Amino acid sequence: CVLVTMGSPRRPLYGHYFPASWPPPATRPRLAPGGVLDAWVNIWRTDDFVGTRIAEPDAPAPLWPDEQPVAPRGHTDYWLDPQVFARLTAALRFDGA
Repeated sequence: CVLVTMGSPRRPLYGHYFPASWPPPATRPRLAPGGVLDAWVNIWRTDDFVGTRIAEPDAPAPLWPDEQPVAPRGHTDYWLDPQVFARLTAALRFDGA
């Protein structure tokens, strides 16, 4: 099972304001590596004011989830961004067939 998040407010909003309800993903067995997810890719824009990276800033490599930053374009239209589509395609191993 592959989870893809885009512009996720998980850490900057939920994790910051509701830390007891939203602990770091690596501490939650179902979301941690080896849990129910085979992969988790977080695609985020470097200037997105809502959604950003999910892994804690001091998290050791390899990061969980796999953080995929893309060029600045704010918080909207992730689905229309060719960079996002390329990373989404790679994450889902979509071959176009």
